[in-house]
Amino acid sequence: MQTCFAAKLEARKAGDMLTELEEGLLGPAQHILPGDLLTGQDSRSDREKVRMRARIVRLGHTGFSLEHLAAHFQRCVEAISQDLDRFEQHDVHGLADGQAPGKPAKITPEMVTLVYPKLAEQRVWNCDLLSEAIEQELQVSIKREAIRVKLLELGYRWKRRCYSPARTPDPAAVTESDPLIGALKKGL
Repeated sequence: MQTCFAAKLEARKAGDMLTELEEGLLGPAQHILPGDLLTGQDSRSDREKVRMRARIVRLGHTGFSLEHLAAHFQRCVEAISQDLDRFEQHDVHGLADGQAPGKPAKITPEMVTLVYPKLAEQRVWNCDLLSEAIEQELQVSIKREAIRVKLLELGYRWKRRCYSPARTPDPAAVTESDPLIGALKKGL
């Protein structure tokens, strides 16, 4: 039975050996990855995940155990095993993240392209108005909550409108409105 220290030392040696093997013998991971697999990913972290999974597959096929791979990549054994299984089942495309479970999005890219110019206008848009505009142009009914979620995804943030004036009112407008305000206060 190994002590905890001996197990850590063995894992460190295996990790050093894996690092040397990765750097020297195998070369960069992108040689086995088709270009569209890396460019098709949404973000840099997704591309890094694909490269890491490719390294796991390459090192796994050179004979390293799941435990050594898990220690080197600081992931659990089950995750390493799942990555290897997905590669065996789906080949190189198994390295990319799959679709998230759940219903597909109701807002299509066509709707998003319709919303962008509307939001660029000087007019104030809210979710209800955008829903009406989509319904008029595309004859598709979308709830305001779906639009709100999509706008947040697209990076739009909003605050409640402030109804108080940000600057002092124009003196000419004040002199015009004073008689009207006075009449309203008196009750006509």
